[in-house]
Amino acid sequence: ADEIKVGSNPLDKFSLRGMSQEIERQAVEAVPVLGKLALMGQATVWYGAPNSGKTLIALSLLTEAITPGRIDPSKVYYINVDDTGRGLAEKNRIAEEYGFTMMSEGYKDFKASKFLSVMADLMVADKSKGIIVVLDTLTKFVDSMDKSRSREFTNVMRHFIQRGGTFIALAHTNKNLGPDGKPVYAGVSDFLNNVDCAYVLAEITQEAGNNETVVEFVNKKRRGDVLQSAAYSYSVEHGISYTEILASVQAFDAKKLAPLKLAEQSSSDAETIRVVGACIKDGVNTKMKLADAVAKRANVSRRSAIQIIERYTGNDPAIHRWTYFVREHGAKEFVILDSAPSVAELEGMKPCAR
Repeated sequence: ADEIKVGSNPLDKFSLRGMSQEIERQAVEAVPVLGKLALMGQATVWYGAPNSGKTLIALSLLTEAITPGRIDPSKVYYINVDDTGRGLAEKNRIAEEYGFTMMSEGYKDFKASKFLSVMADLMVADKSKGIIVVLDTLTKFVDSMDKSRSREFTNVMRHFIQRGGTFIALAHTNKNLGPDGKPVYAGVSDFLNNVDCAYVLAEITQEAGNNETVVEFVNKKRRGDVLQSAAYSYSVEHGISYTEILASVQAFDAKKLAPLKLAEQSSSDAETIRVVGACIKDGVNTKMKLADAVAKRANVSRRSAIQIIERYTGNDPAIHRWTYFVREHGAKEFVILDSAPSVAELEGMKPCAR
């Protein structure tokens, strides 16, 4: 009774009616593969600058998932085509120890250019379910600046995902930071639009002499139970082996991350902060006039000047540099926190509520 007569409508031949059981058979549970930064049955991409720790953290989280049996290592294929011979050898030893497969160009006749055809063969053979493919690095497999090629590539990956596969790619960020001073993913938006989950990695600067790097993952697209953000640290001590560096990877306490980010932001904003303070002391203390003066003196855009003014406005000396008071007719006048008005001077003025 539920069957549709073929030919009654040109769309009928594409109907999935009666195929629910088949679709469910191919689907997989959304088990964490790389912590809660990549799930089974999804297409995920991590964007980060070279040497930001993408590969290191991916391998650490992968082995962390294999050890308790959360994922089957015999179904993991890590395709490493962006490494030195020594680096490949080190990572292949890790793969051998944990039981997953490492692949690379120049060995066993594999080429990155063959990747899509190999994936097509996998799907034709109905062998996609449970397979986890990690590409390192994405640009070796597809030109992510080309809209047409990116769409073709992600279409194949989507078919793979729908048949129970898991796809994870490590990709690059642009060389130049965005207007907000943060890393920006490289490539056209088509790739980002066609995956299930995406993160951009940013290295957080620590005190000089600290032998540890902290990397923050910020989510740009999410489906399912993945984290909005996360941070990991790893050792950068000189002279230690890759295995030791891998063993040093650990989740970084979010409570410790906030002050680190604040210190890093303050450092990068230092010159503009100095100019804002100088302008306020010179009597240029209403917001728009202050922004104009800062933009001119610090040689930054008016928008950037406003962002700095707003970022450091408030009443907490540990975070803020200045505050403002609302005078008659709603005029906002900025003052340096350490030179805030006395009680007598506050009469007729409303302090900033931040």
